[in-house]
Amino acid sequence: MAQVTVETTGTMLVGSDIAAATTIMNAMDVDVMGLNCATGPQEMAEHVRYLSQNWPRKISILPNAGLPELHCGKVHFPLSPDEMARWLERFLKEDGINIVGGCCGTNEDHIAAINAMLERQEFDKTGGKKRPAPVKRSVHFIPSVASLYNSVELRQENAILAIGERCNANGSKKFRLAQDSGDWDTCVDMAKEQIREGSHTLDICTAFVGRNEVADMSEMVTRLRGSVTAPLVIDSTELIVLEAALKLYAGKAIINSINFEDGEEPAHARMKLAKKYGAAVIALTIDEEGMAKDVDRKVAIAHRLYDFCCNQYGLPASDLMIDPLTFTICTGNEDDRKLGLWTLEAIERIHKELPDIQIILGLSNISFGLNPAARHVLNSVYLDHAQKRGMTGAIIHVSKIAPLHKIPAHEVQAAEDLIYDRRLPIPEVA
Repeated sequence: MAQVTVETTGTMLVGSDIAAATTIMNAMDVDVMGLNCATGPQEMAEHVRYLSQNWPRKISILPNAGLPELHCGKVHFPLSPDEMARWLERFLKEDGINIVGGCCGTNEDHIAAINAMLERQEFDKTGGKKRPAPVKRSVHFIPSVASLYNSVELRQENAILAIGERCNANGSKKFRLAQDSGDWDTCVDMAKEQIREGSHTLDICTAFVGRNEVADMSEMVTRLRGSVTAPLVIDSTELIVLEAALKLYAGKAIINSINFEDGEEPAHARMKLAKKYGAAVIALTIDEEGMAKDVDRKVAIAHRLYDFCCNQYGLPASDLMIDPLTFTICTGNEDDRKLGLWTLEAIERIHKELPDIQIILGLSNISFGLNPAARHVLNSVYLDHAQKRGMTGAIIHVSKIAPLHKIPAHEVQAAEDLIYDRRLPIPEVA
């Protein structure tokens, strides 16, 4: 059972809103969530209604006896016992709360009035004890991740979950140089810039040969958790790095990633971390035979990952983010021409067969080897097609993605011909 205190500003003291708190509490398998202290029931009403509509388990409400006032140098709480009881009766009947009580300013008279109010309600009999009949609530819990401050839905309306890719020592030269020189302010500025561009979450990877990855990851998480509103994706192949970051993070993070390349033992260790810290998980379609390239293997490993994460460990399906992998189609090798198409077909099948999970891609892999201008076009076109097939998120550089109507038609056509391996017929030589 966990209570949160929402101030008159509408957030908790550190700035967390009720949606962020709800997302994090749900990830930690809290049985009862509630509100107490700071305000009276009137000021709590909006947040009580939010819990009623969005919290899937039991709700407790323990308000102050109104907002405190200063009378003749003494603190006074203005709400009478009967007024307090009437407010809680309203919450009981309209919002379906399960546990009631009082915080600052309440005394035995307030509790007696609340008890009398409860005695007037309709009762059922459960286990030989009289309890108020619970009011049925219509709850719509939205699968999300959260920073310390905000909650972000894992499925965006008419869009994909954009995971910013630039705070990555392996993928961004600017970030790597700043990290290596200890210029953490530049690293944080890069994170903030991605949020301004439209990234919903941020992938953080500090793996750098010759440096202490645990120390660098800890430094980044410590700085970012209080300075950015976007949830973090903790990206590392090292278990010790993942745990160090999750211990420091105050929100609901995403672990990137798990796979079966070395069998199931490493995956077991990562799933234990995910359950302990309430994290969502990115899972790659890689098994003991290597990275899945054809459609059937991608789909088969996706089902294995689902069984492993959701059935064995109880991870909510909505917190499983399967990456069916995409590879460059720009090598000129015959064997690579259909890799992008196979990934699209795998996305479509996985979306149909496992509709409750998320499907993401490290999008920029598709265009590796092209010049920057061509990469931007191919990435943008491929993102559009993947989204239409059922992809829900992508690790991308948002500012380098363009909507198709802003790309010249002949460039879109060329990208689609490449993705679908459509070739012009070779003219016969007379």
